[in-house]
Amino acid sequence: MRAHTHAPTPLLRVSLGVVRCWQAHRTEAGDRLAQKLSFLAAGTKGSARPSPALQPTFARALASACAALQALPGHARVRNRFMVVAHRMVVVLDLDGLLTLLAPALPLLVAAPDQAPADAPGGGGGGSDPWDVACELDREQVAALINQLAIAARLRFAPLLEPLLLPLLQRFADAIAAAVGGGASGVADGGAGGGAAAGIPSVACAVAAAVGSAQRLYLSLVSHVVLNGLAPCLASPRNAPHLPTVLAAVVAGVEDTADPVVKKLCLGILLGLLAEWGPAPAPPAAPPAVTPALPPPTVTPAPAPVPAALTHALLSFLAETAVPAALRCLVAPTFRPRDAYSARVVGDVAKLLWEVHRAAGLLQGPAFALGFAARIAATHGFPPTAAAQLSECLGAGTVAQLESALRGSLRR
Repeated sequence: MRAHTHAPTPLLRVSLGVVRCWQAHRTEAGDRLAQKLSFLAAGTKGSARPSPALQPTFARALASACAALQALPGHARVRNRFMVVAHRMVVVLDLDGLLTLLAPALPLLVAAPDQAPADAPGGGGGGSDPWDVACELDREQVAALINQLAIAARLRFAPLLEPLLLPLLQRFADAIAAAVGGGASGVADGGAGGGAAAGIPSVACAVAAAVGSAQRLYLSLVSHVVLNGLAPCLASPRNAPHLPTVLAAVVAGVEDTADPVVKKLCLGILLGLLAEWGPAPAPPAAPPAVTPALPPPTVTPAPAPVPAALTHALLSFLAETAVPAALRCLVAPTFRPRDAYSARVVGDVAKLLWEVHRAAGLLQGPAFALGFAARIAATHGFPPTAAAQLSECLGAGTVAQLESALRGSLRR
């Protein structure tokens, strides 16, 4: 019997040749496009603010850059140079026109190049290492562009951001999972040369750096969303089922991360959410009516009311999960209360205690103070005497006195 051979057929050989030719052509075409995009970015460096006379020129430049990205969405250099152009256009182009032009391009950026379909023009070819240097740089640039747009456009950015927010957060979460599960940059097995024991310290450092980098991107994006009036994107019908996961990641950043910068970032997110979704304080008493000499000012329309269920759910989460985690982070062995930046973390924990107590008191009345004090006292590792002092400050003190008591308990 003749043995079966696996030599490629003539048709397959031709097909493979076409694929190789297309890949080489794609790489060369992408490099040329990236060079032209660099020229576009350089041409806008002389402008520091929107110029009405140059708006048509800038709009054509951005439209051309978007066309290049749509042609080769998985090409690393094209993506890189496109984002350089987009960063410049945020500064020089009218925001409404900018968002209109970016609408088809942003989903291509949020989808990582390693996730681009292999059969699409410019596709990534199916699965590069998520901790490849180019992929890491791409994540950082995409996060920076989204954050810049959130700052510049605020609520006008919400319709574009809402469907992209969860996929982008998932991309950062996947990078964290890849670093933890497989190691970063191919060093999970201890590295080439030397024994596994010799490679363990470098592996641990590499994984910690990889996880920290992706975690900061994740939390920075959530922070820009919350602090720029875009929190409704987190609570939309599409994203609301995943909100508990996002909040759990924020609390993990408070309790499990040693970096005080990350802790302060996470506490700022929690305080921002409470400011957005918490109960509003009673309005001050109106002054006595007088006959105005001038027409009354135009009344600004009130924002959409926050659903009561969302307010109650947030307060319950903050009181039962976030506050104990914040107190535990202060008594953890890795926390350094004498460090200058860590001292700011103590201040933010005091603000969180104060604001949660105030907001829950508005909804549940003075009786809530007793349950809140018991919850503080039950926090694992927190001194009972300090808990009693904090409860007293919450009941009849100020936020400054609460912060002072918190610092005093840590010094002891």
